[in-house]
Amino acid sequence: MNRQNARRFVSAASVLAMLLLTSCAAPLTPSTGVTYPPPEAIPDLSPSLKVPPPQESFLEAATKLSSGWLQKLTDSATR
Repeated sequence: MNRQNARRFVSAASVLAMLLLTSCAAPLTPSTGVTYPPPEAIPDLSPSLKVPPPQESFLEAATKLSSGWLQKLTDSATR
């Protein structure tokens, strides 16, 4: 590719990039007369949800789950 062709390619690519950027940056206007209702206020949390639940470590949770599964397996009729 010679120098003149390279310049043409770069200029064409930059014009294309500018066109794409300006079309993306243009504000969108609705094509119909649709109006959206105003956003509703977020309701307050119930008192039970305002206090975060107690933290449990991953090891404690995994131990509870695995012991529960082990208990189910040992209690099942198909041993």
